[in-house]
Amino acid sequence: DETLQQLESGALDLALYVDGDLPADFHYRDLFIDHYALIVRRGHPLDGRSYTDLDVFIGDVADFPQITARYPQGRGFANDDVLKRLGAEHDHVAFATPYFSNAPALIAQSDHVMLIPKRMAQAFAKYSPISVIDLPTQQESFQYRMIWHERSHRDQGQKWLREQILSACSHS
Repeated sequence: DETLQQLESGALDLALYVDGDLPADFHYRDLFIDHYALIVRRGHPLDGRSYTDLDVFIGDVADFPQITARYPQGRGFANDDVLKRLGAEHDHVAFATPYFSNAPALIAQSDHVMLIPKRMAQAFAKYSPISVIDLPTQQESFQYRMIWHERSHRDQGQKWLREQILSACSHS
């Protein structure tokens, strides 16, 4: 809620937004579609596994404590419990973090698991001792969007910035 208000007031110029409805006076451009992937420490019991069956994946992952991201939702917070959305019957969340960026450090030192956006997981795996395991489904895919308010729609500096972001996303 605050992000949209800040865009409208000019406190923010742009925001990254996951697909969803926007008020009429907002503009957006789709940047890319992403999916979730599982990250585990290298050497974890699940490291190196490949899954084609969602039920087997859920059963295996549910044997380990899970870390989730915690994000603002309305006036409160919610856990991004992807495993539960995929059909896990019980809550396996050991703890939640407000930042994906600390996931590699949390995962690399434990047998915990975490489901995070795949692009982020692949980037983290380049510099951290973690492994990425693909989900056997893409049912939890989502669209990243760049959004802005009508107030800045025709501003030349803003147009330039939006073009730079679009270009960067099209090359990634």
